[in-house]
Amino acid sequence: MDILQGLDNQANILDDVLLYSSQLEAHCKVLRRTLERAREKDLTFCLSKCMFAQTEVDYTGHVLTDQGVKVSTENVRAIQKMPEPQNKEDVRQLLGMATSVSKYKHREPKKNQADSLKESCNHYSFGESC
Repeated sequence: MDILQGLDNQANILDDVLLYSSQLEAHCKVLRRTLERAREKDLTFCLSKCMFAQTEVDYTGHVLTDQGVKVSTENVRAIQKMPEPQNKEDVRQLLGMATSVSKYKHREPKKNQADSLKESCNHYSFGESC
């Protein structure tokens, strides 16, 4: 949203505006500047979709907190509830889900290992003998 460009402590993702700060007083200043700019540009917000002064927000599969970004427990539960892979597409789905939460670890997954597993998946048996 170019309308809010240049304002500090805000991010625009899709049609959402996220405001952040480390202290409540600073948050109120950021909110005031944002609302003033919105009024100047005739931008309106849907009050029923707004949340103010939150220390934790679930957003697009992530949990934004005052401590940083964390993995959503819903995403972890979804992985835990996934059935055992039965074919190549199931393995790809599992790897995709695991990769989406692996960024919250302090190390990067080795991409070549995941690619290798996907490419050689035809050689594995997904039967009960595994």
